[in-house]
Amino acid sequence: MHWLYRLLKYKKSLILVVVIIAANMGIVHAQTGKNDTLKTYAVVYDGDTIEAKTLYNVDMYASIANANQETRAKMTRLRNAI
Repeated sequence: MHWLYRLLKYKKSLILVVVIIAANMGIVHAQTGKNDTLKTYAVVYDGDTIEAKTLYNVDMYASIANANQETRAKMTRLRNAI
């Protein structure tokens, strides 16, 4: 019975050891192929590292319903003036 009291005294340490052993059973290994690291540009802004990307231009067009002919005529006139 003396060993049981000693075991209960170190209960937290025993639980920690069991958790560490259980966690090490499922070790995950990193990839080691040619695509394991992707290099990219980054900017440091106020201590934060932010990935820098160049975005492509996007053209946006809006269609005007036939019910609003006055607005459509104004847009056409503006488009032709430009």
